Amino acid sequence: MNSISNLNRVTGKEHDQISRFILGIIVDIQLPDNLPSSRLIGAIRVWENPNLPDLDEA
Repeated sequence: MNSISNLNRVTGKEHDQISRFILGIIVDIQLPDNLPSSRLIGAIRVWENPNLPDLDEA
C-alpha cells in the first residue's frame, strides 16, 4: 500500500475504527491561541453535515 487512495475498499467497521483513531489524534492537537479542541470538532461536524445545529446553540 503506497497511498491513502487504497483505502477505497474498507469495510464499514474498518472505516469506523479509522475515524475513531483520527478523531483521537484531533482531540489531542494543540490549537493556535490555545483554542479548545471542541472548536475544531464543531467545525468538522458542520463540514460533514451543514444541516446540523451549532453545538453552541443546542
